[in-house]
Amino acid sequence: MENELNKRKYSDWLMGVLCVIMFVGLIMACFYKTTGYNGFSVASCHKMKNSVHVTWGDKEKDTTLPGTIKNPKMHTIYISMILHENELGMGDSILFRNRQSRAKVYLDDALIYDSEEAFKSPFYMGYGSLWKAIQIGKNYDGKKLTIELQPAYKLQAVSGYLPEVYFGMGASFIKMILENAAWVMVLSLFLIGMGIYYIVNGLFSIHKTKSVQMLFLGLFSLDTGLWVLMESHVLELFLSNMQTVIYLSYITYGMMPVLFIRFLMGCEGFENKIYLKLLYCTGILLNMIQVFLAAAGIYTQFESQWLNRVYLVLTVLGLLAALFSVRKIDMAQRRRRLYSGILIIVISTILELLYFIFVNKLNSGKILLIGISIFIFKAGLNLIRDGRKLRKEDFEKEILQKMAYTDGMTKLGNRFAYELEKSKLELNENTKVKVLVADMNGLKMANDNYGHSYGDQVICKTAELLEESFQNVGKCYRIGGDEFCVLAENKDSEVFEKCIEDMKNKADRLHDTIKGYGIAYGVASGNSQDLDDIFREADNLMYTCKKEMKGNRS
Repeated sequence: MENELNKRKYSDWLMGVLCVIMFVGLIMACFYKTTGYNGFSVASCHKMKNSVHVTWGDKEKDTTLPGTIKNPKMHTIYISMILHENELGMGDSILFRNRQSRAKVYLDDALIYDSEEAFKSPFYMGYGSLWKAIQIGKNYDGKKLTIELQPAYKLQAVSGYLPEVYFGMGASFIKMILENAAWVMVLSLFLIGMGIYYIVNGLFSIHKTKSVQMLFLGLFSLDTGLWVLMESHVLELFLSNMQTVIYLSYITYGMMPVLFIRFLMGCEGFENKIYLKLLYCTGILLNMIQVFLAAAGIYTQFESQWLNRVYLVLTVLGLLAALFSVRKIDMAQRRRRLYSGILIIVISTILELLYFIFVNKLNSGKILLIGISIFIFKAGLNLIRDGRKLRKEDFEKEILQKMAYTDGMTKLGNRFAYELEKSKLELNENTKVKVLVADMNGLKMANDNYGHSYGDQVICKTAELLEESFQNVGKCYRIGGDEFCVLAENKDSEVFEKCIEDMKNKADRLHDTIKGYGIAYGVASGNSQDLDDIFREADNLMYTCKKEMKGNRS
């Protein structure tokens, strides 16, 4: 076991060195500029930067995209522009991402695209915020393009949202989306991979006292990674079932703080915090209510996002309260690591909320995401380190315990081991036991004639003899210098007698090679609650047997 731990330690060290070398190599490769590679080339799409005419209700204005307007009454928005080939160049499609609105596209007066009704089954989810790629053809020069948006909610980020519009080819749109979402995709895959790794460790590998923590940290990482993947809008390029994307986006976002709190509840110092348990139960109920309302067609999960933000604020307050309540507790090193990680989550959450409220409601989430990623990576490494330390401590305890209950010479259980097993059996009322007490003959003669080393070998031979004879029937113990005991529970008398016969045959064979050798024994049986009386009876029978054997020799 110790050799295995050392091998794992060195192999992990080598893996760490390899990861550092690979990371440095990646950085060098990224900064090194090649001199000309044209193996695969896709023309870039570009934003349509010309002025557009926007009308809504009885208002109108000329502006550039993207932008926002005040539209509290949720009037239909019309974005119009004249297309010129000399400005737009080669291409046959436009791309934009609408926000919770029904979208229609006209070329001159002809309807060429309609996103149709909101998603209402299996859950009431609204329109979603999705990419729209619409082919307008190559004969667009001089024609009027009109984008019609019918907002579904009064929220300014929806009712007044004017999206960016891109022009190009289908492949150029895919390239642009993937390039813009590259770092987010890498981060999401990292979090998903870490989540799976932590879950597997929690279920199979890590120390049992850390398994629940590791399991919920893995679920938290996996959930966060899936949410990031949904928010990158990359899956929209490959999936046609947009209801799944929208639903997963809401669910994973709502479960992030719940899973984090559950992880925290398994950590040292936070196990019995009432407000954390209340937050955990509240988060579960909140997600259940949101799904129920959406399934019943009453309320979309987009409309209930304010509940998630309120819950997020309560979570931050709960974390601050938890940190404040344990500030005076003895700060062991692993606790300090955990508290510093929680502080990272709290600070990044506060900064994210401030950014959302005061800076940009349309492009938020990055600060919190970075904080969560740092925490997950840091907490996972700490758990793995602590788990290995605990495994090492368990191994050392196991060795010490084995030494305390094992006879050093014969490797049988010693007197302490017998007493421990006796105590366990005495607690069971309906257990039938058999006790054999055995004593060697000829040990003094062996010691006098051949030395104590030879005598020790004879004792070990007797131990092997007993183990072979009573294998899978009873447990063997060395309870004195040349005295042994066999303890069996719920065994048939016939089976036990066969083991005794085997012991006697083996002892007779040893008698032929070891002068004066023999085994005197006594057997008694009864209920486990009377083990002391049973042992005394077997011990008395053994002494009777020993006297008879001496009489026969004389």
